[in-house]
Amino acid sequence: MAGLKASDIRDMSEAFEDLNALFDDKLIQSAANVLLTFTDIRKEAFEPAMQAALDLSVRMKQDLSTSILQVGKALNDPIAGLTALRRVGVQFTDGQEELIRKLVKSGDKLGAQRVILAELNKEFGGSFLAQGGTTKAKLAAFGYAVEDLQATFAEGLLPAIVDIAGALKKALSDPQV
Repeated sequence: MAGLKASDIRDMSEAFEDLNALFDDKLIQSAANVLLTFTDIRKEAFEPAMQAALDLSVRMKQDLSTSILQVGKALNDPIAGLTALRRVGVQFTDGQEELIRKLVKSGDKLGAQRVILAELNKEFGGSFLAQGGTTKAKLAAFGYAVEDLQATFAEGLLPAIVDIAGALKKALSDPQV
């Protein structure tokens, strides 16, 4: 298991949203929750796997859930994962494939995952971040900031609203009113 807490996932999702607001933190958190179901992905590989899936999603113009499944399957079973990643255009050298097989055979699955992640980063790395600098992404970030501000105001006013609602209910239930 990845050994991450819900707060770790939430913080990571918000940090990724800050880099590219076209991906809502709730969408990223949902994808991270799917990635958690791949039990052979450890904590050290988890955030790089999320980054790889986000980059893959942007570069291949596919939804994040598809990318997270592709990366998750590849890292969970690195040898079989090579074939799955080849289908979406990831190219591994014969040397990389042999190294991945040797690492898995020797019990170093994390080492094999690192080779896969390095290749994903080489081919797709930076795509997510670059998209975050677009005008569309900056407008989305502004929208999320306004949404967060509204939520903060609502939370601050909630106790007063509850008090007023209670007083109104009491007053309106009076038969004389």
